[in-house]
Amino acid sequence: MQQVVTRDPPMAKAEPKDANISIAEFWPVDRDGNERSINSLIEEFKGTEYQVSPSTLRSAKAGMLSRTLVKNLPILTALCSKWSGRKVSLEELIIYDD
Repeated sequence: MQQVVTRDPPMAKAEPKDANISIAEFWPVDRDGNERSINSLIEEFKGTEYQVSPSTLRSAKAGMLSRTLVKNLPILTALCSKWSGRKVSLEELIIYDD
C-alpha cells in the first residue's frame, strides 16, 4: 500500500495523524546541480548555530524525522531558510501521513 503524505494539518475532531519533519524540498545543491551530501553539510555547520547530528539531518531529508530534540526544530527551519533564500516556517516542514 502506497503511503500518502500531505502538508495539510488534520482536522481538529479527526483522529490524530502521525506527523514527520521533511526538509527534502529545501535540500541544497552544489554548483553542478547535484545534491549536497549529508557529510559535507555536517562538516560545513560543525561548531555553528546550524549544527545538528547526521542522523537528524538524514531523517529530516528523507521526510522521516518523527522524534527529535525540540532545539533542532528552529535549526532545521533556519537551514531551510538559508538554503531557499526566503523565510521558511516550521509548518512548511511538517508532513502528515494520511
